[in-house]
This record gives sequence, C-alpha cells and structure tokens, in this order.
Amino acid sequence: MKLFKKKEIEVDNRTDLEIKFEETGQKVGIKTGKMVQKGIHKANEIKEKVKADGTFDKAKALAQKAEDKIDVLVDKVTEKSKVAIGKISKSKD
Repeated sequence: MKLFKKKEIEVDNRTDLEIKFEETGQKVGIKTGKMVQKGIHKANEIKEKVKADGTFDKAKALAQKAEDKIDVLVDKVTEKSKVAIGKISKSKD
C-alpha cells in the first residue's frame, strides 16, 4: 500500500491558438445554448397560450373539414372519370 502516490502532471501540448480557440468555442456554445433555450421557452409559452385560447382546436377542426371536402371532391371526380372512360371504351367496341 502506497501512502504517498505520485500525482501525474498533465502536460498540455496545445498551442496558445488552440487553447484560445477552444475557450472561445465554449463561450460561443454557452451563449448559443442560452439563446436556443430562450427560443424553446418562448415556443412553449406560445403553444400553451394557443391551447388555452382553443385556437389550436379550431385550426384542427378547419383542417379536418377541408380534408373531408377534398376527399369528397376526389371521390366525385374519380366516379365521373370512371363513367367517362366506360363510355369511351363502349363507343370504341
């Protein structure tokens, strides 16, 4: 058992430029992280506000109505095109 261990001294082989570049990168990363976090908080606030107002549900309802109308329109066009193709094929025979 060793009572007194020799501490290993870490030698930094990087140049001053590399050290400065890393420090600057860390500072920029911290600032960027703070800005992103602010943006996320703001987005969550807006999301909660929209949910509280019921605007989100209204938008979903409108989108569903539009989708239903588009589906009906596509069905009608499909039926009419089938009828037209059937008439054309009958006239060719």
